[in-house]
Amino acid sequence: MGKHFLAEWKLKLSDMSIYAGIIAVLFVAGIGIQYIIGKHRGQFFMGTNMALFAMIFIAWFSFLIDFYMGFHLAVSYGRTRKNFLLSVIPVYAAYGFLFMAEVRLLAELERIILELTGIVQVPKWFHSNYISPGWLFLYAVLLTGIAVSIGTVVCRYKEKGIVAIVVLFCLLPLTERAGWLAEDTLEKILQHVFSVLQAWNPGQQAGILLTAGVLLCAVPFAGLRKARVN
Repeated sequence: MGKHFLAEWKLKLSDMSIYAGIIAVLFVAGIGIQYIIGKHRGQFFMGTNMALFAMIFIAWFSFLIDFYMGFHLAVSYGRTRKNFLLSVIPVYAAYGFLFMAEVRLLAELERIILELTGIVQVPKWFHSNYISPGWLFLYAVLLTGIAVSIGTVVCRYKEKGIVAIVVLFCLLPLTERAGWLAEDTLEKILQHVFSVLQAWNPGQQAGILLTAGVLLCAVPFAGLRKARVN
């Protein structure tokens, strides 16, 4: 397993380095926008904000595409599904953590820049334990789980799976507009979930997050058993 992990790591290193560079470039662009605006508004720094959303999109999309293509290629060359999954999922989680850590370091850099220029004071979230290395790793596991579970649907059902996912994402915001759900129902549900989680201690919250991430990462082991290879 260790050899396969290192092989997957080296195979994806070039692409992941490019993605990390893109995140850094968007961070610099955000700093430029912040300078042009001249005044900070909101709890997120502009550079960090752009880097964060870029990281989430890049990590999720790149993991999803790489998972789909890598699965078919690996199995067609004789690797077992289990062997492929045991090596590639930890690699995604590791790279996801590094992306998270990059954004965290960029946020620290932006804090220093903005404090030196006197534009903004440090927001409370910056000192939160929820952006510590341990929590960043949990976020990376959850992000990996979401990517590979969606990738499992695409690998197994192909075009039908893609259509189902697109329809689902499009249908959710349209349910309120069509009157099928009361206005702000989805938002209220999410707020209720977050309020319940906030009532628990950090250990319980971390346990829930880790469990959700691990369960999502386990989806491919069950879902790809009978998946056909191109």
